[in-house]
Amino acid sequence: MSALSRLEKFTGSSVRDQATSFLVATGHSGIHWIVATVFVLLPFLQESLGLSYTEAGLIASLFHFSSFSANVASGAIVDLSGKRVLIQALSLAVGACALIVIGVGGTLYLIVPAIVVMGFTNNIWHPAAITFLSQRYPRNKGLALSIHTLGATMGDIFAPLFAGSLLVLFSWQAVAPMSALPVLMVAALLYF
Repeated sequence: MSALSRLEKFTGSSVRDQATSFLVATGHSGIHWIVATVFVLLPFLQESLGLSYTEAGLIASLFHFSSFSANVASGAIVDLSGKRVLIQALSLAVGACALIVIGVGGTLYLIVPAIVVMGFTNNIWHPAAITFLSQRYPRNKGLALSIHTLGATMGDIFAPLFAGSLLVLFSWQAVAPMSALPVLMVAALLYF
């Protein structure tokens, strides 16, 4: 018995059917990729803009505060619109564009709104993805959601390695948009 047929027998769904959950997990990886990249870039941004540790910490807190604030409306937005896949793709695309703005803009007046946008897109992703997976896999919700969580961890692992490697060769202003490109590709894949 091949590994694929064992997987199908174990999960109760075909490998082809599970591909959707892996695609959504890749999107979840992208959401976490954006956040992990910002935290790798933050010390360089702090030095470049002459920020104190308190101001740099405030930027990190602002991201989490906007994520927290997004939780208030994100579930309602997902339920009322019913556009779960579109919301996932937009979360990735808008979050990646905010990462580009951080690098290209390079000023606190552009970085702060971009951080707020990232926080919001980070948390609107989750209700859209979890609802989509729960409806798509009614008999395998646990499996689909664990694959989804696996994607987040992959983003947390690989984004710092990617951004850190690029920082050896490029400035943080160049690394921010470069790090956004894989996320934009995943957003397009999800949308289409």
